Parts: sequence; C-alpha cells; structure tokens
Amino acid sequence: MGNSFKLGCENKFEVIPSVIPFLLCLKELDVMNVGTLKSLDRGLFNLPNLEILDCDHCVNLQSPPYEVCEQGLGAMKKYYVDMEKGTGRNMPTISAAVIGSKMAGKTSLIWTLQRQTRTLSHRNALGVKDDTTEAFNVEELELGGYPLKIFDFGGHKIYHIAYQLLIRKNYIPIIVVNMDEFAQISLKEGSKEAARQLCMDFLSHLYLTCPLLGAPILVLTHKDCFVSPEAFDESKKDLLKFVEELRSEMVEEEELMSRQDSALLKILHFISRDRQLFSETDIYVFENAENLQVIQELRSALDKRCCIDTIPKLWEKVLEYLMQQGDKLFLELSEISLAFPGDEGHYILRYLHNIGKILWFEREPSLKNIVFHRIEIVTDVITRLYHHRSGPQWESYVLSAHSYRCYDEFVSEQRYRSLVKSFRETGILDKAVLYQLYEADSHRQRFPFETALHLLKTFYLVCGPITRTKREKFILPYFSPFEIRMQPTTKIRLKIDILFVGLTPPSYVYNLLTVVYLNFFDGPVETDRITVAHNGAELHRGHIVSRVIHDWKARSLTVQADTDSENISKAWKTVMLIVDTILKKVLLVWVAARPICRFFCAHCLLLGAKNPDIMEDPEWYQLPNTVTGRRPMSNRLENFHGERPVPCLNDNSIDGSLTVPMALRFPCKPYRHKFLYTDLAIIGFCIYRPCLLVLRGHFIV
Repeated sequence: MGNSFKLGCENKFEVIPSVIPFLLCLKELDVMNVGTLKSLDRGLFNLPNLEILDCDHCVNLQSPPYEVCEQGLGAMKKYYVDMEKGTGRNMPTISAAVIGSKMAGKTSLIWTLQRQTRTLSHRNALGVKDDTTEAFNVEELELGGYPLKIFDFGGHKIYHIAYQLLIRKNYIPIIVVNMDEFAQISLKEGSKEAARQLCMDFLSHLYLTCPLLGAPILVLTHKDCFVSPEAFDESKKDLLKFVEELRSEMVEEEELMSRQDSALLKILHFISRDRQLFSETDIYVFENAENLQVIQELRSALDKRCCIDTIPKLWEKVLEYLMQQGDKLFLELSEISLAFPGDEGHYILRYLHNIGKILWFEREPSLKNIVFHRIEIVTDVITRLYHHRSGPQWESYVLSAHSYRCYDEFVSEQRYRSLVKSFRETGILDKAVLYQLYEADSHRQRFPFETALHLLKTFYLVCGPITRTKREKFILPYFSPFEIRMQPTTKIRLKIDILFVGLTPPSYVYNLLTVVYLNFFDGPVETDRITVAHNGAELHRGHIVSRVIHDWKARSLTVQADTDSENISKAWKTVMLIVDTILKKVLLVWVAARPICRFFCAHCLLLGAKNPDIMEDPEWYQLPNTVTGRRPMSNRLENFHGERPVPCLNDNSIDGSLTVPMALRFPCKPYRHKFLYTDLAIIGFCIYRPCLLVLRGHFIV
C-alpha cells in the first residue's frame, strides 16, 4: 500500500472505510469517481502526513460538501475547523436550471410550480408588456421548508452567450420543449433536426460544461395546440425516438475516437446504453388545462433531488453579510476581508460561488478583487449590450444621448447616431457608445464603465480596444452583418479544420472563439486590416493574412493563413498557436467537448485538388493540456525541416503520390537556405508548374 491508497470507482462506499483514518503514514488518498461517497471521516484530517485528498467527481459528497472538497485539502480542513467553532444553518445547495427555446413556456412553468396553479406569462401580445426573459432570472421555489433556487435561462439566442456565467455542477437540468414548435420544425426540416434544435442543443449548454450532471428532466408544453391527444402522443414518440438516435450517434463517435484521453471526460449520463436519456418517470406534460397532479408530481421530484448542506456558523455570517449589502452594485474583496479578517476567507467565497449564491471570478486578473453578491447586476451588464430587441434598444439609447461627456470628450446626439450606425454596419463599436450604455444612460442605473468592460472582455463578449487610434474601438463579431466566405488565392494557404464530435458546442461558442482568435494578437492595431464577420474574422498583419471561419451546423471551425514561401515557417507558427489558443479555451470551459484536428496539405490547396490530402489528429500533434500545460510550440516546430521532400497523395497525380517540400505539409522550423534553384528534374515530374513557380528558389528538396 505504501504511502498512498486508492478507492476504485467500482466501490460503492457511502463513507470512508473505518481503517483508513488510522493509517498514520498515509500521504495520498484517492477516492476520485466514487460517485456513491457521501461523507469523509473527520479523522482523515488528523492524519499527520496526509498531503493529497483527491475527491474529483464525488458529486454526492455532503460532509464536507462537494463544492468544498473540489477546492482541495486546505478547504476541507478549513470547513471542519470552522464547524468546530459553531454550526450554522442547513442550506440547500442544489439549484434547478430551466432551459429551452424562446416561448417554450419556461417562465410560465416556474410560476405554475410556485403558485401551484396554472400561470402564464405574456409574450408581446398587443398592448401587453414583453415578458421575455433577459439572459436569466433567478426564482425560488419553496420545497419541504427549504427554498430551491431556479435559474430561468432566456431562450432567445442572443442570451445564450451569457449562459457561461452561471452553469454549475449542482444543477437539476430541466429541458422545456414546445411541442407545437417541434411539430412545425419537423414539417420543414424533419423530426431529427427538430429534436436536435429543441432538445440536444440545449443539453449541450449544460453537459459540455458539467459532464457529471445527473439525469435531465423533460417538460413538454403546448399539448393543447394539437388536434387530438393521439396526435400529441405521436409527436412525443418522434421526439424521444430521435433524441435517442442522436444520443446513439454521439456514443458511437465517442467509441470510434482513438486518442487516449477520449475516455477521461465522458458525459456519464449520455454514455450508458442501458438506459434512456429521458426515463419515463422524468417526463412531464403540461397542457392548457389545469392539472394539479402533474404540478405536484414535478414538485415532488424536485424535492427528492434537493441536497442540504450544513455549513459552519462563520460561513453563514459571511453569506448574511453579503446579502445585506443590497444597496451596492458589487463589493471589493478588501471590504469583505476587513469585515472577516483571516487569510482563509477565500475558501468561503469559492464555496458560495460554486453553489451559485455569488459570482466571484477569482482567476480573472481584472475581476479577482470584485465580488458580485447580486447576480442580477451581471445580467444587467450583459443585456445592456446583448438584447433581443436590439434595434429598439439602440434607438432608445440614441434618444437618451442628447449630449454627454465620455471622459474628456463631448459627444453630441448627431455624433452618437453616426457611431451607432457605423457599429450596426460593421460590428465595431466606438468607445463613446459603450460608455453611454453604462455611465451616461439615463434610463438605467449607472455602472462603472471600466468594471463593465472587464466583465465583457473576460468572457470574450468584446475584443479590444483597437489601439493606436485617437478613439478606441471594440470588436463584437456577434453583431456584424457580414459573412466571410472561402476565397481562392495564389499564395500558399495553410489550413486546419477543428471538428467537434459528440454534443455540438452551442452556436454562441463560435462567436466567442472569434474573439479568442483576435485576442491572440494582443489586440489588433489600427495598421491591421480587420474584417469582422458573424461567422469569423480576418486579420492582415505583415506578410500573413490569417482568418477564422466557423460553421455551427457543420460543427467546424477553420483556421487559415495565406502567405508567401519566404514566410511559411512564421505562418505555420501563427496558425498552430491560434489553434492551441482556441482549443485550450474550449477544453477549459466546455470540458466534455471532443475536438478533432484535420491538417490540409498546402500543396493540394495550391493546386485546387478536389480531394486534398488530409492528416487527421496526427501523432505529432496533441491537444493542449489545460492542467499541466505543454512544451513550447517552438520545440515542436524544430521537429520538421521544411526543405525535406515528403510524399503527398493527390487525386491529380499519375501514380497517386507527389514529392513536395515538407513545409507544405507540416509545421516547420525557419530555413537555413533561402535561395537555391529548383527544377522539375530534382522535384519530380508529379509536381505541377503552378506550384513550382511559387516554390522555386525557396526550398531544398
């Protein structure tokens, strides 16, 4: 046994075996993936040599709560030390996430559960207020004497971009499907596509970020829109059939993946072939008529899933203090430290963040000293910019901007109108307009501009500012009316496709990754030529033209670089680092995503080959490790000498093979030779003149 001990995931322990707290020499205890574990023995923390206690994926832990355990051994010791000083109240730590398309009936469902009678929200009827949920609302449902917090996520696509702020491991997933909408999409695009859009795509928001979430609850609405109960039942049958078909395809894709890491991040509830994605007991049908039985059944199901944590008295006091500061937009970390001195207060704030009571973005340098104790404030920051009625919203801002001062500059209404018009035409926003939204808008509470900007930039909602300009500007690809299309080129084109198998990352992810791409360059400058598009971006810098183009329906993102032969090594380094940066962000946030990298032969692209030679997940390329990091890119580039000849399979060749410089197929190090005449006899007759003319004088073969 030595100094370490491991409880395998095949064990079904609810508590730690009694012998383990007596292993005085124990330095490392691994209980990772023991999903049944509910309690750790207090005696473990008296072991003199214990240094590591790995509780990853033990999501049912209650003593200490899992949201404490995932912080590490220090947090667990802090919990028990504080518990000995005084026990606080029992607090529910499970929340419900209600998610689905717009007008699916999510808010109506929550109100119905709260009031235990049918309650409908009104959606933009004539003369009726538009009750569309903006980003998300937070509601509470009294169950068994404890309030269950419910996050009502706005269904409009523009609000999906805010989901990343609140997704937590402690959610009960509730998917709401408008069956009338399902029937309409089925007629136009087929039932399988309807199941993907209204069900699987929303599951991806939750499970890609938190693959250990439990079984989802499915709520079907608008039954009254069907001509008969039989017609509804048939539509319901189709939905469940194609959900399972999509799930099976995802599992098969998982099984076909050959990489060693493919088994590490599986979405547990999806993978099992022994059970349906939605069990019959987790499906609830709400119709227009009163149905108290269904309401009570769903309330009872939620009550059974609730989890109650007992927290120390000190932790309760910290929470009460934060909730009492309702008159403030946010709190400085120094204020909290002053009220509760001690170096270990961060453990408490992390716990409160993990259970969704507060928002504290500790790992973000620009926000780590700010605690958002009012979640709705963050909602407001986002919806001022990302709003489902963006047209009328912008007009209202124009009307309120008769004149105001942006720092030291006076902005007139006429100037403001011009800047808004430019933004809506280009997707590039002037700082004066952004300042108006937060500091000068008379219709809303003033919010510090710099803090709002930090929030927007931290979550890749804006890129910028574009520097070296008199007036700072920000890039918002989501709002661009343009679309980038693949254009032929006479230059050498390096191309890498990132494909996603399994659950498709939500559409908003691709817009965020465009911002990640632009941020890679440490902020575009005015001398750069920038094209901002809804489906990507293009940047001209020096001798290299790089671009990112995404296609959500195809589940792909393409990274390209066009250059001449003299700069091909630099271009390779650029595209590889862009790919690394994008994938690191994806795997850090959407941890269960399954990216595949396809490297195209630049020679084939140059010739316009119908079937270019492609390397898929080559051995020499490994996905970024978000935990341990990777060796520098320059080290990998040194493995390939661009002058060496390598084969290229091409459908235009006579014998099926070409000999081309390695630099056209692999990332390569800088060349030792710049000018050396190359002719057909040396290269071989299979390389074509268009390629030869470009490459002549730049490669040894």
